[in-house]
Amino acid sequence: MISLVLAGVGSVLTIGFGLWLIALHDLNADFWRPLLIAGCGLLWVILGFTLRMGLLHYCGFAFWALLYAGFSGQKRPDASVLELELLWLPLCILMIWLSWLLYHRIKGVSGVYLGVGVSLWLMPEIDALWLRPDYPGWVSLVLILKIAVGLALLFIFRKKWITWVAS
Repeated sequence: MISLVLAGVGSVLTIGFGLWLIALHDLNADFWRPLLIAGCGLLWVILGFTLRMGLLHYCGFAFWALLYAGFSGQKRPDASVLELELLWLPLCILMIWLSWLLYHRIKGVSGVYLGVGVSLWLMPEIDALWLRPDYPGWVSLVLILKIAVGLALLFIFRKKWITWVAS
């Protein structure tokens, strides 16, 4: 237990000291911060997978989603809601499929991939509301509708996904 706590603390210190070093040496933050986030995300995914630390594994994927949102926001700041759906939903499907595949191959990590897939399913609306200016108010209603549909799907398929998460 103590070793897992120390691994988590070390992972948090990695990004903290990385940001401190970028500021200390007056490096170009537009280049080095995304590189640090990508490196920490990769480290957290690898550590979370090998040590079976679900929260750390999830945070690694969350950092990669943060990078993906930032890069897509820079390349297409005026993307429509449909374009945002097409940016995020293939990743969502991929992660849920990986969850199903890993449930049958490697026990213990499929719940993380299911959680990442569900989070990515909600990301187009979160991206539109938080990261992009001037989106209509009905996007928040779509987010609420997606959450309701997601909860209904989780309830309908509860016998399937509970075995994924519990394994």
